[in-house]
Amino acid sequence: MRALRCQAGARFLAVAVLLSLAVDIFLKDPSNLEEVFWSCYWGALVVAIGILVRSDRMVSSGTVFFAGLGMPAWVVGWFAEYRIDPTSVLMHLLPLLAGALYLTRLRVLPGYSVAGGWALHVVPLSIAWFVCDPRLKINLAHFTWPPLERFLPHPWEFQVLVLSISALTLTIAAWGINRVLLHRGKLRLVEKFNDQTAGPRESRFSLSR
Repeated sequence: MRALRCQAGARFLAVAVLLSLAVDIFLKDPSNLEEVFWSCYWGALVVAIGILVRSDRMVSSGTVFFAGLGMPAWVVGWFAEYRIDPTSVLMHLLPLLAGALYLTRLRVLPGYSVAGGWALHVVPLSIAWFVCDPRLKINLAHFTWPPLERFLPHPWEFQVLVLSISALTLTIAAWGINRVLLHRGKLRLVEKFNDQTAGPRESRFSLSR
């Protein structure tokens, strides 16, 4: 029953994510529509669609992205600028919550979840580098984050740093999801205990025969 409620809640939040994305795009100034290339738009869309089509890999990739990169970067950005939009809150919190609820149906994250989460930043970052107006600062593709300009004056240096750190933080996020949300460590202990207790019984049974 609890599992069914979690999945129903995940689907409800997935619809809410899509609605929040639609509202945000509708409220945008037409000159700022390139903001849809922010990585978090892509992550939110992947989580929502993944839940609705029941794609474990899509949901896990999007959830790992938000846990390891999307949310931390958003929080840092908020503390740096002290400016926040209501739709921005929804687009960061709802996908993470929806993904977490959906993933409770799994025993362990699918393979390549970290790579998928990393791609959710690399792909829109690459597109923003080539097609977006630098003045919009999409994914900071053309700029170094101001507090680090002194140490990393060239944008490519900053992006190398971000991509390197994000690979680490996404790996940590995936480990945390497996360990805390999916209780992977506990499951391994139970499986090990069951194997140890099952062994003697099987041997006694074979001897008695």
